[in-house]
Amino acid sequence: MPLLYVEDDLTVARSVGRVLARDVDVVVAHSVDEAKRLLESSAEPWCCLADLDLGPQAPRGGLDVLRIVRARDPLAPLAVLTGHDEVAARDAAAELSAVYIVKAASDAARGGARFEDGLHHFGQVAARWIRVHPPSRPRKSPA
Repeated sequence: MPLLYVEDDLTVARSVGRVLARDVDVVVAHSVDEAKRLLESSAEPWCCLADLDLGPQAPRGGLDVLRIVRARDPLAPLAVLTGHDEVAARDAAAELSAVYIVKAASDAARGGARFEDGLHHFGQVAARWIRVHPPSRPRKSPA
């Protein structure tokens, strides 16, 4: 069972995916619709990191994906990723018990170390959660 990462920017998806892949298997969806298809195709619980804004068609689309995951599992690790800090978005993430990760311009000047540390930490949390919640095995038919 991998971590679902939802990001519409391909460059960001590659770089963040590399950081997360150090700790956990990652499946990337590039839209809300793609994320929904992945979630619908599996009965397994997912942990999820989602970009807050997923393009002009899905402002705050990341929160929509996190709501779906939260409805499936009230304990799944969730995180919102954004390039700008907004009180309303932070509050919405808190309502979902999701971590709110902001890539601040001041952090970029330092090589993004704090941002990368936040991603790495979330990846470790997700990996531990996945180990505790292994995928269900198909049941054998009685003989």
